[in-house]
Amino acid sequence: MRSIFIIIICVAALANYSFAQQYDCDYKVEVITNGTEFAKEELFWRMKATKLWGKSTNITGLTEITDSNGRIIKKYKPWANESISKQKTSNEYSHNLKESYKYKITGEIKVECNDENKDNNVDVKTIKK
Repeated sequence: MRSIFIIIICVAALANYSFAQQYDCDYKVEVITNGTEFAKEELFWRMKATKLWGKSTNITGLTEITDSNGRIIKKYKPWANESISKQKTSNEYSHNLKESYKYKITGEIKVECNDENKDNNVDVKTIKK
C-alpha cells in the first residue's frame, strides 16, 4: 500500500512539472526604416518579429521614439498578446519629427515562450531629420 501511495505522489508531481514547464524558443525583432537621414515627412518605419526556432507563441511589441536627450517623443504598441507562428510585421508608421535632430527608434518584443536569447529582442535604429 505504501508503494502505491509513493507512485501516486510521483505521478502527480511529474504531471504538475510538465504543465508548469514552458517550452523554449528564440524570436528576434527588427526596426525597418526607409533610410537613416530624412527630410520632413519622409520617415516611414515598421517593426518585424521573426521566429528563429521553437513553437508558435503570443507576442507583444513595444516601440518608442526618443530624441538625443533621451526624452520620449512617441510610443507605439504594434501587437498586444497576438499570435505569431513564423513572422509578424507591423503596419507602416510615420511621425512628423523636428528637423536637424537625431532620434532613436527602439523596438522590443516580449513572447510567452522561454526565449533563450533575449539579446535579439530589442533593436535600435538611429535616424537624423
